[in-house]
Amino acid sequence: MVVETTGNHVSGLRSSFDRHGGKDKAETAEVTRACDAEESSEDERQGGGVSRKMIRIAYAVILITSLVESFAQDSTSDLAAYVTSSFNAHSMISTAQIVYKITAVCAYPILGKVADLLGRGEGFCLTMIMYTLCYVLFATCKRIGEYFAGQVFFAIGRIGFKTYLYIFIADTTSLINRGFWTQFPAAITGIPSTYAGSHIQDAFLDHSTWRWAYGTFAIILAGFIAPLSCVMFYVDHVQRKNGKRRKPTILMNLPEGSLMQKLKKIFLLDLDLIGGFLLLAGTILFFVPFTITGKTSPKKWNQGSTIAMLIIGFILLVLFVLWCAFPKRLPWLQTRQPFIPIQAFTNMTVLIAFLMVALDYCENAAFNVYFSTVLQVGGYYTAGQAARINDAKKTSIDIASILTGLMMKYTKRTKIFVLTGVPLLVLGHGLLVWFIDRDGVMEENTVLLYVMEIFCGVGRALYMTALQVTIQAIAGATSVAMSTAFFLAFTSVGTLIGTAISGVIWNNVAIDKLHDHLPDELQKNATMIFKNFKLALKMEEGTPGRLAVSLAYRETLQIIGWFALAVIIPMLGLMFFVREVELTDKHDIYGSDQETLSSNSKFIDDSVLNKEKRTWSNWWRV
Repeated sequence: MVVETTGNHVSGLRSSFDRHGGKDKAETAEVTRACDAEESSEDERQGGGVSRKMIRIAYAVILITSLVESFAQDSTSDLAAYVTSSFNAHSMISTAQIVYKITAVCAYPILGKVADLLGRGEGFCLTMIMYTLCYVLFATCKRIGEYFAGQVFFAIGRIGFKTYLYIFIADTTSLINRGFWTQFPAAITGIPSTYAGSHIQDAFLDHSTWRWAYGTFAIILAGFIAPLSCVMFYVDHVQRKNGKRRKPTILMNLPEGSLMQKLKKIFLLDLDLIGGFLLLAGTILFFVPFTITGKTSPKKWNQGSTIAMLIIGFILLVLFVLWCAFPKRLPWLQTRQPFIPIQAFTNMTVLIAFLMVALDYCENAAFNVYFSTVLQVGGYYTAGQAARINDAKKTSIDIASILTGLMMKYTKRTKIFVLTGVPLLVLGHGLLVWFIDRDGVMEENTVLLYVMEIFCGVGRALYMTALQVTIQAIAGATSVAMSTAFFLAFTSVGTLIGTAISGVIWNNVAIDKLHDHLPDELQKNATMIFKNFKLALKMEEGTPGRLAVSLAYRETLQIIGWFALAVIIPMLGLMFFVREVELTDKHDIYGSDQETLSSNSKFIDDSVLNKEKRTWSNWWRV
C-alpha cells in the first residue's frame, strides 16, 4: 500500500538469471538472497526505514481503530440536544460547539508544532489520553459547564486523532497515491458506522440514558487506542533512528545556563506560547458573545460587558497577526518560531485553498447546528432518522473521497476535481434549503432530502481531497505536518464562524417566530419550548401547537440556510485560481522522496509551481 514501485533492477536480475539458467543450487540460492535483500532494502527505503510488513501492520491497526472511533462518534453525534436540554439549556448547543471549535482552531497549529518538535508518536499518545477523558467527562457531567469542559478535551482528542493519521499517511505515501490512502481509513470505516451508529444511539436513548452512551465508548475507545499509540510511537522512533525523518528539535540545542533559559527556549521560542495565548484569548472573547446573547439570554448586545468582549477579542486577534508577521522585532525573542509561520500564506493557491475550506465549513456548520432539531420537530423524524438523513452527506463524502483518490491516481491531476466538486456542493445546499420549508411545509419525500445531502457530500469530497493533496505537495515533504494542520485549522475557523452566526440567528429569530405562530394559550410556554426542544417533541403531531413550533423552527433554519448559501457562492469564482499539481511518485512537487526528505528546507517555492502560464485555453488544468 505504501510502496508504490519496487526497483526494476531486482526483477531484471531474476529474469536474466532465469534466461541463462543457474549453474547449480548454490548459485541459485545466492542470487535469490541478493534479490530478497535488495527488495527488503527498497521496502524499508520507501517506508522511511520501516519494513513493508510493519507498515502493513500499522495500516491494519489504523483501520481497526478508525472503525471504533467512527462508531464512538456516530453513536453519540446527536446527543448534544439531550445533554443541554437536561440542564434546560437547549439553546446553548451552539455555545458548546463554539467551545469545541475555539479549541480546535488553537489546537491545530499546536499539534503541528508538537509533531515536528516533539515527535509524531509522543504527540499522538498525549492527544489520545485526552480523547478518552472527554467521554468520561461527558458521562459524568453534573452541570453544563462540565459538559463544555469535556468539549475542550473532545476537540483536542478528535482532531489529534485525525491530524496525526493524516501526517502518518503523508509521511509514508507518494503524491500519486496520497489522495486515496488519506481518505481510505476514515471512509471505509465511516460507512458502516454512520448508520449502525444512529441505531445504537436510538437504543441508548430508548433503553438506557445518554450518559451510558458516552460511558460505554469511553471504555471501548481506551482499549482500542492503546495498540495504535504503540504502533505510531514505534514507527516514528524507527524513522527517526534511521535518519529518514528529522529528529525532534524541542530538546535539542538547549542553551547553557539556568533552567529558566531552557524553559524560555522551549515555551517562548519554539512553541511560542505568547502567540498561542493571543490566539486563544482573542478567539474566545470575540466569538463567545455571538452565542450568549439573544432575546431570552441574560447577555444583551447593548451591555458593556458584551461590547468589551468583542473589542478586546478583536484587538487580541490583530495583535496575534502582527506577532506572527514580525517575529524578529523583539531583541530578546529574535530566534522565535512564530505560532503560525507567515510563509505559509505567501502562495496564492495555498491561500485560496484555506479560504475555500473556511467558507465551505462555515456554510456546513451554520446549517447543521440546528438541522437535526428541525428534522425532529418540523419533519417528525426520530433522533436516529434525523441522524441518518444528516449522515447521508458523511457517507457520500466517505465513498466519493475514495473514488476521487483513485481517479487522481490514474489522471495524475487535481484541479479538475475542484472545478467539478464546488458547483455540485452549491447546487445541493441550495436545493436542500429550499426543501426545508417549501410552500409552508417540509419536503415530504425523504428521498429528496437524502439526494441533496449526497450532492453536498460528493461535491465536498471531490474538491477537498484534491485541495488537501495540493497544499501538501506545494508545502514540501518536510512541512507536511504544519501544512496539514493549517488546512484542517481553517476548516475549524470556518466552522467556528458558521456556528457563531447560526447561534446569533437562532437565539434572536426562533423565539420571535414562536411568538408569531403559537396559539394564544401556548404563548406563555414559548420561552420554555425554546430552551428545551423535548417539550415540542411531546406535543402531539398535527395539533396547532406542534404545527406552530414546526413552522417557526423551519422558517428560522431556512434563514440560516440562505445565509450559508451566500457564504459559499464566492467559491464558484475562487476555484478557477487554484493551481494544478501534477501527481508523481515523489512526496512533493520538488522531487523529495524518502532519501531526500531532510534536505528539503523550503516551505514553498513558487518557481516550481508556476512553470506554465495560465491562458484562456488551459485555465481548467493550470
